[in-house]
Amino acid sequence: MSESYVDHRVLPALRNSGAVSTEVTTAWVDGVRRVTGLRWEVLPLTAAQAQSSAPLVLEKRELAVLLALCERLFGPGWAPVGKPETPPGLLAERCGRGAAAERLALLRLVLAARPDGRVRLVAGAVTAGFDRADATVARLIGRPLTEAARVVDGLIRQGLLEVPGRGVPGARLRVLVPAVAAAHGRSQSGLEVVADHFPPGVDEAVEPAGARSEDRGSVCTQCSGSSEDEGLQEPGEGWIQVGFFDVVDGVLGAGDGALRDQDAPETPSAEENHAFDLGEQASKELGSGVVDGALLHAHHTSQVVALGGSGAGESCFSGEAALGNPPLPERVSGREDRPEFGALEADGQVGGCGGPLRGEQHQDLVNERQEQKAPVGGARVLLRWSLPRGLERVLAPVQWEWARIGHAGGRRRVRAAVRAELVRLAGLVGAELAPAVLAERLERRLAAQLGQPVRDPIGWLLVRGLPQRAECYAQVCDDRVRMDTGLVCPSCELLVEDRRALRHQVARSVTEQLPGLAPEEFRAEVERRLSREVARLAAEDAVRREHARVERSRREKAWARQRDEQAAAQAELAARPCAKCGVPEAGGLCLICSETQTTRQTLESAAEFAAVAAGLVEIPAARGDLLGVCRARLEAEAEQAGERWRGQGLPEAAVVWQLRELAEQLVARERALALEGLLRGPQARSEADRVAGIERARRRGEPEVLAAADEAARRCAQALLAQRLDQVRAEVLAPVRPPVGGWRERMAQYAARPLEGESLPALVRPARVREAVSAA
Repeated sequence: MSESYVDHRVLPALRNSGAVSTEVTTAWVDGVRRVTGLRWEVLPLTAAQAQSSAPLVLEKRELAVLLALCERLFGPGWAPVGKPETPPGLLAERCGRGAAAERLALLRLVLAARPDGRVRLVAGAVTAGFDRADATVARLIGRPLTEAARVVDGLIRQGLLEVPGRGVPGARLRVLVPAVAAAHGRSQSGLEVVADHFPPGVDEAVEPAGARSEDRGSVCTQCSGSSEDEGLQEPGEGWIQVGFFDVVDGVLGAGDGALRDQDAPETPSAEENHAFDLGEQASKELGSGVVDGALLHAHHTSQVVALGGSGAGESCFSGEAALGNPPLPERVSGREDRPEFGALEADGQVGGCGGPLRGEQHQDLVNERQEQKAPVGGARVLLRWSLPRGLERVLAPVQWEWARIGHAGGRRRVRAAVRAELVRLAGLVGAELAPAVLAERLERRLAAQLGQPVRDPIGWLLVRGLPQRAECYAQVCDDRVRMDTGLVCPSCELLVEDRRALRHQVARSVTEQLPGLAPEEFRAEVERRLSREVARLAAEDAVRREHARVERSRREKAWARQRDEQAAAQAELAARPCAKCGVPEAGGLCLICSETQTTRQTLESAAEFAAVAAGLVEIPAARGDLLGVCRARLEAEAEQAGERWRGQGLPEAAVVWQLRELAEQLVARERALALEGLLRGPQARSEADRVAGIERARRRGEPEVLAAADEAARRCAQALLAQRLDQVRAEVLAPVRPPVGGWRERMAQYAARPLEGESLPALVRPARVREAVSAA
């Protein structure tokens, strides 16, 4: 991997994922500050240092074992001067595309393998075209089946994985890691010659039935006693590995490689009479290679425990311990059973002190870990390791309490309560922080037990573990800690300071009023007055809360009344018929009439833009007529389109909707024409020339000058369009005034108007006047 790839691909990806943070280190060299290196900080490891039980908090010996395992699997190999050479790992030469996935897969397979190298296959249906080995590797590395299949093929080609039955229809598959099997002495290269020692009280002359005397040297007393029962059991059954990092104290020796060195130098034996080989001690000198016992043979466990089911004495496998039934490894899927507490018996150390691919433990360390994991109650219960899917992170701190819930109803109640609390916390701190916040709360509540046993796990989880305990008015406060930041809650600190100030105030008043009191009397008086003051404040708070409750009840009644009035008004409006066509229950205006009215308003706007585009708005006398002409033209165009759509058989509702869409298109068209005409006008060109001159005076480039001039012309056209639209609308909205003549006409009009309260005399005809005069 090149430095450029690390700089441009690896480091930015790690930074973006939030896994690491980097800091450039500098130093002064010859008076110049130069970069000397890059300081990396693994953020999850730093955060885990605050929690002693975090998985990333590893001791030195655990880190040594992990490093040795990684070196043996895919380390490049080192040859330091004066130190033992570290050979290259199994995948040291693998590079290129897919190398990282193969390294991860091999590491996970080694950790999941049994002493005989077998890996437990996943259950369930498998997608067509793939087998169960592909599904197992996909589950281990968290990748799709297609990529997992390529990884399996690559490991098989390199001889690091064996899958008997792969590619054979109907065959039963097995996944084997040869390196693990060889490290545990399960292959031909890992077998040793072990002397055959008969137990006390057994006659050496006794031979098994049907055996010849010359074949007696190839019979193992431990294997022959259980040969009939082994045929019904799977290899590796009954083996358990409590944890990979529960390893022996100290660093690995020179002879303890990743694959156990069977040719270690001979060391003097502390005890010659033994029925097993420690792997650190050499066998007796063989001479010609023939001994009085079993030839190539696997190691036996140091102690055989007579328990029901399969155990170390029955299978004779190296590194196995006697367990209760059902005997399943602890590191496998969490849905499987776990042995009862106390069922694990002491088993001696098997061949060799182990290597990275064996993960063996000292018995005292195994017992210590078992005692640490045992519940406080000490009852013999069958643990259920199947944490609810999706809640593994939340219930990890209380996994032992969850395991003690023995019936499905209780687990169902706890699951529902946990999910409800997660939903509530997601509204306070976000969905990403909610699981971590709830897990920290459960861990804090469990630590508050101070070693006391949890007698009822269901009740404890529902009443103590899951509920939030806010000691102030802040919604994100829990046990005086803010859930969003993890810091001390300032609101709680404020309340504490208020209480402390109240105590100081009471003590000061007692000192001023009663200065001669003894210390005991002074403290008693302070407590008495403080109790009265706290009671008074509590009473005032109760009165204030009661007033707030009454006020809120009044407001809720008002809000309910307003909602009822609005609902009644809306129901009354919905019951009104259409004001234009009379359709019942149309809300005052039906859909067709509403769309028609909107279309008319839109056409009016289009007519205004068309009047501006015509360029005749400078003639005041012609504005009204021009607007009417444009309106009639657009209405005729819309009417023609409506008739065409009606002729096609469209319903009236669809026609009016199409007409509204057409009106909006006409508005856009007429506005664009008006803007285009104004852009070509003298005012817009003059403004563009003025801005171009200013930009050239600023020594700008010609493209920038042209862009600024175009922008100025566009703004000027928009301003002119808005101004002329206002002129058109003013002419339309202005009242029609009659023409004004001379003073004679105006005085005649004023004389004809009757004044307020004036009664005009009746008109007398001239003919009647002449008749009256003649009669006189």
